[in-house]
Amino acid sequence: MKQIEEIAKAAIGIDPARGDHLSVQNVSFASLAPPPPPDLPERLAPFLQEWMGVVRYAGLAALFLLIYLLVLRPVKRQIVAALAVEQPQLPARGLERGALGKGEPMPGELTAEAGEGMSEGGEELTDINATVKRTVVLKNQLVERIKKNPEAASRLIQNWVQQGEAES
Repeated sequence: MKQIEEIAKAAIGIDPARGDHLSVQNVSFASLAPPPPPDLPERLAPFLQEWMGVVRYAGLAALFLLIYLLVLRPVKRQIVAALAVEQPQLPARGLERGALGKGEPMPGELTAEAGEGMSEGGEELTDINATVKRTVVLKNQLVERIKKNPEAASRLIQNWVQQGEAES
């Protein structure tokens, strides 16, 4: 150590008369502890920066899937269940007797032979069929009137809507 101190004093040109002073000490370098391993957010940050566009769309897709599973699917099931209520089947063609031919029964109509052995349930079925027939005939008449005069039909509907709003 003394040799290093003498060499340094000679190289710098230290003069004790001026008050120059040089000190050489033996100090060991402190060993640095290795840095702690990065936690999860620090490890994912570079990956997310590189794939931000894909991550954004994947997040939107996951959000849509979550909304579908928690909101839309139950609503869809309720709607399907409400529409699945069985309705009476209406005949596909016109209900006029001439369309089927003379003597042929109307669709859903009971003939005298078929109705002989029927009990009260058969009478209810005949009543239901008669109601369905009347409904279909009225519907056909309404459709014909709307086709003949659509302006009057639209005015009628507008009046109904206005009356409904006025009552509310």
